[in-house]
Amino acid sequence: MPEVDAERRAALNAAKLRALVARQFGDVDPEESGAFARGAAMSDGRRAWVLADERPERSLGPAMAWASQRGAAQLHLLLDDADVAGHVARRAGLFLSPASVWSVNGRELIVARPVAPAPPARPSGAALALAALIAGAGADVSVEHGVVTGEVLGLEIARAVDDPDTGGARLEVGVGRHDREAFAMVHGHVPAPEALASVIASVRKHRHAGADPHPLNQLVMERWLLVNLLAGGLPAPLEGARLQRTPPTVQRESVKDVLPAIATGTDRD
Repeated sequence: MPEVDAERRAALNAAKLRALVARQFGDVDPEESGAFARGAAMSDGRRAWVLADERPERSLGPAMAWASQRGAAQLHLLLDDADVAGHVARRAGLFLSPASVWSVNGRELIVARPVAPAPPARPSGAALALAALIAGAGADVSVEHGVVTGEVLGLEIARAVDDPDTGGARLEVGVGRHDREAFAMVHGHVPAPEALASVIASVRKHRHAGADPHPLNQLVMERWLLVNLLAGGLPAPLEGARLQRTPPTVQRESVKDVLPAIATGTDRD
């Protein structure tokens, strides 16, 4: 039955896309059409239309790839959620050949207006004050989306957590939320510097080149790669560049999340 439902959904998306395109652009005789991430896509040579149904907030890159593979010079991306369409339109406008993003409103297509990103969240002063403790233990301090964490080769091993009752902040040690909770239950009496040193040693034991597979060297490998690159492993085209880590555009909810690891800076020119 799930396969039948998927086929029916694909057919409905295809029919929806054809109807929307015909109403906005006139009759189009597509050279190619097909499914697109539980959405639909079609092209008529130099133009491509993509209706993103699943995870529309992450549809721009795949849609651009689909259009490029078919030699389309114009991409029209159709999204049902107007708010998501606004954010995608902002991202699309940063490309040299921007896609046209449309918001679907019933049977009509409305040009999506770029929406400004939300201002970056800032950590509390109490949380920032714990950065010295993290660095002193030998971990890297990371501040992303208002959260202060300690990392070893890109892997989070501690987090500063605000206490709304006291207005202060405490340092929770462990790899991920569940590990922090377990560590506090078993080793809650251990001073923070000693607790940090213990976890750092455990992570470094497994997180190095040539180590046997272990959960500690399988998590957030993209962040580990970035740390190594910034430590002196830049590829030839980036030699001489001055780069620094930059928070990802999407906040991680778990150490198991796989998100782009980002660095920004200046090159030799």
